[in-house]
Amino acid sequence: IAILRPARLRHTFSHDTIKTVKSFKEFMMLNKLLFLILTFGISFDQSMLGAEIPQPNNPKNDETLVVRKIRKTRKEKRQERLKKCQNNPKHKLVSKPIREQDEFELKNNFTIYLQLGNDDLAVKYLEALISKINDFVEIRNLRLQLADLYFKNEQYLKAGSIYTEYYESYPGYVQAEYALYQAIMAKFKQMGACDQDNFITNEILELSKIYLQNKAYQKYRNHILELFETCNNQLFEAEVHVFEHYFRQGYLGAAQRRIDYMRDKIQPKRPDVKTRIDELQDLVEQAKKGKNPLKLLKRMHNSKPAQRVDRETALKLNKQTPYANQF
Repeated sequence: IAILRPARLRHTFSHDTIKTVKSFKEFMMLNKLLFLILTFGISFDQSMLGAEIPQPNNPKNDETLVVRKIRKTRKEKRQERLKKCQNNPKHKLVSKPIREQDEFELKNNFTIYLQLGNDDLAVKYLEALISKINDFVEIRNLRLQLADLYFKNEQYLKAGSIYTEYYESYPGYVQAEYALYQAIMAKFKQMGACDQDNFITNEILELSKIYLQNKAYQKYRNHILELFETCNNQLFEAEVHVFEHYFRQGYLGAAQRRIDYMRDKIQPKRPDVKTRIDELQDLVEQAKKGKNPLKLLKRMHNSKPAQRVDRETALKLNKQTPYANQF
């Protein structure tokens, strides 16, 4: 049989291979499969031939398998949503263009998408619903719900504008405190670092003052006090950053003017920063005597935190309360 086979297959069979085959019938099947593999590139499983399948070296079979996730298409997601809606006999999606739907159809689809957790489509239908409603009370409630969805989707600019408008339009309404608090939180989410523009930080302080001055607002007062202190700290650190920029460049006159501004505007409201301002003043005095400003700044930054008086200790020494507590 081996003689009748082509010469290119003759060398593929060795004595060891023939010994593993249990019968002549299996040997013939092996010949045919090898011929097909070499001719057409067909793959086969060794278990079909009765041969022993080599087991992995790990006897515990605890090898980790990497499962690749297949991203669902829009059509598949749409079909899943339709199946969920079909399971709920009370609500069914209205398959019409959003511009052609009336108020009740928009409400129906908005409710379904809100239950399914599809916030993007819920926002889309809610915006269309608000534009078609004439009831004043319903518009007020839906706009607050729209701001909540914007905030949940991290669209803080849109959410903050609606919250602020809501509070200014309905200051005596029961949800006014919540709207003002959410407006402050939306601004706080947009606040950058101390070396960036502090316009939003000042807006947060103004809104926080409005909240703290209203004695009826107590639900979020503790959190607003923390945000107020954080924003004040950021404004002070921004002034320190500007001072260090001028001082690093050797502009001692401009650096001194920043110190004077901090003493006149910030220190009266926050006596706890007096120690920091004195440190900066000492840097300017040493630089005027000829010392290198860069080395002075590096030494100050590398100084141990224990050498500085922290804020709570400074407040106890001055026996004064934080600036936010006066509200």
